[in-house]
Amino acid sequence: LDKISDRVYENIFKMYDEDMYPTYNILQQIILPDEVSEKMIGTIQVKGNIPYTTLSFQLYKDISLWWLICLANKIDNPTQLISAGTTLRYIKPNFVRQVTSQIKAQLK
Repeated sequence: LDKISDRVYENIFKMYDEDMYPTYNILQQIILPDEVSEKMIGTIQVKGNIPYTTLSFQLYKDISLWWLICLANKIDNPTQLISAGTTLRYIKPNFVRQVTSQIKAQLK
C-alpha cells in the first residue's frame, strides 16, 4: 500500500499482514495524552448541524483530522452530525503534529 498521511486515522495503528492482506487493529484504544496542556486546546461552538469532517476542514483545512476532534471530546460515534450550538474542544492547529506524535508513541 502507498504511504498514508500521518494525519489520517488509519495511520495511527500498526499495519499487520493477515493472510497476505494488510489489516489494522482498530480495536486498540487511543486516548489524548495527559501531557496535553490547556494552551494547546481551543473551543468552538458549532453553528449548524455538520459532520466531523466538515468541522475538521474548518479548523485544520483537512478533513482527515475528524478523529482528533472526536478524541478531544470523547466522542464514540462520529457518524452522527454535530448539533448546532454544541461547544467542542479541539487541538489548536499548531500543536497537531506534537499531539499525534505523542499518540503514536503510546501505541508502540
